[in-house]
Amino acid sequence: MTEKIIVVGCTHAGIAAVNEILKYHPQADVTVFERHDTISYLSCATYLTLGKTISNLDEAMYADPDYYRAQGIDMRLRHDVIDINVEEHTVFAQDLETKEFTTESFDKLIMATGSLTSIPTIQGVEKPKMMNESLLLAVAILVLN
Repeated sequence: MTEKIIVVGCTHAGIAAVNEILKYHPQADVTVFERHDTISYLSCATYLTLGKTISNLDEAMYADPDYYRAQGIDMRLRHDVIDINVEEHTVFAQDLETKEFTTESFDKLIMATGSLTSIPTIQGVEKPKMMNESLLLAVAILVLN
């Protein structure tokens, strides 16, 4: 029986997951749901642009959906996952262009929805000298917990 895998989110982590599936489970039936019309955006691109490592944000896109479609991956861009029923192993999503709804079943689910950048609530964090030290402290707390 072919294993059905759904990947929710297709920025850097989602692409990495799909690449691993293609490498180690090429027979898997894979569907990717991505809210945006692009994939593989490096979240650190803003910092890379500010630091002049890359000249514009377009350089942060390193994968093409058509490549994955050619590999047999069902790429559903501009789809918003509204609900996940883990008991029934289903994903309920909406096509953001047509407004149509769909329910897809899965054997395995990979959540790769990314993260939000936030500044920790540490007294003095707004001071220029404190920013780096505060962020390091926040990362250390996250790793330790």
